[in-house]
Amino acid sequence: MFFIGFLLLHYGLLLISLLIYKKWLLPWIRRKKKLNLAAYLLTISLIIYFSYWTITVYAETFFLKSFVAVFYLVFAVLGGAIIQAISHNQDLKLEAEKRQLEYAIHHRYLEDLKRQYQGIREFRHDYVNLLTSLEYFIEKDEFEALKDFFNSSVKKTKNYLGKDILHADELNKLDSLEIKSILTMKLLAAQEKNIHVQVEADDKVRLNPAVDSVVLIRILGILLDNAIEELETLSDGKLLIGIFSVKGDTIFVIENTARRQIEPLQTLKQKGFSTKGNERGMGLSNIDKLTATEPKILLETIIDKQQFIQKVIVIGEEG
Repeated sequence: MFFIGFLLLHYGLLLISLLIYKKWLLPWIRRKKKLNLAAYLLTISLIIYFSYWTITVYAETFFLKSFVAVFYLVFAVLGGAIIQAISHNQDLKLEAEKRQLEYAIHHRYLEDLKRQYQGIREFRHDYVNLLTSLEYFIEKDEFEALKDFFNSSVKKTKNYLGKDILHADELNKLDSLEIKSILTMKLLAAQEKNIHVQVEADDKVRLNPAVDSVVLIRILGILLDNAIEELETLSDGKLLIGIFSVKGDTIFVIENTARRQIEPLQTLKQKGFSTKGNERGMGLSNIDKLTATEPKILLETIIDKQQFIQKVIVIGEEG
């Protein structure tokens, strides 16, 4: 009975320790970016334990004790060097992935700009033809035909000229090219799906340079993809994007019209959940992982009637 009780206590403490490590300690280590330090301290602790155990059990003479102590000391130094090398290689890999993602975003941004420029060129060509037609009607004094032509063809261009297709006036208030790129890409995607978009931004919005821009890009991309996917299923939905500066912090607000019977937030955060079928979701569960790696980015989700609101808070330099 004592042996069984000892096993139950041992494995119970082990299970509790694993749960604490996974739920609280490991996320804290990641947020504080102390993973390498924690690995080195654990390694040193194991080396000290085994060196003490070896000296106590096997080393009877002073020479053997010194030999074991020196051996484990060298082993500890080598272990630290190996951990440092692995950490450096991992940092280089992450930096390469970051550069690759930034390059892909910039490339897509330029492609979208070229496509929009081509559309503007085509419109300019059509507009010249419209002016030529107007000139013809005026020269022939055919004012009734001119009136009909104006109402049927020329008047339609008013909406096109009065609309800021790329929302450039608002996006140019941001100082980050990467964030402007991802927002422009998603706004163009929404425009192609005939989704009504409204953008509002404060003047001279400046992001904290210490924040990992790749993490922020991925978060905003996922949130906008989810909003566009939801609005595709509706006939009269709207996407609202707000970018504000509040006491040094930058707040991105992404608000979209939602279905009447929208799932609870706990369901939406389940891994693999998607309204288009199982195992197709990449949204809120991934965002939770991303925000866990960047302590200066916070996420607040609000479901109010038929409005789905996401607030991404980027803590400022003084926060």
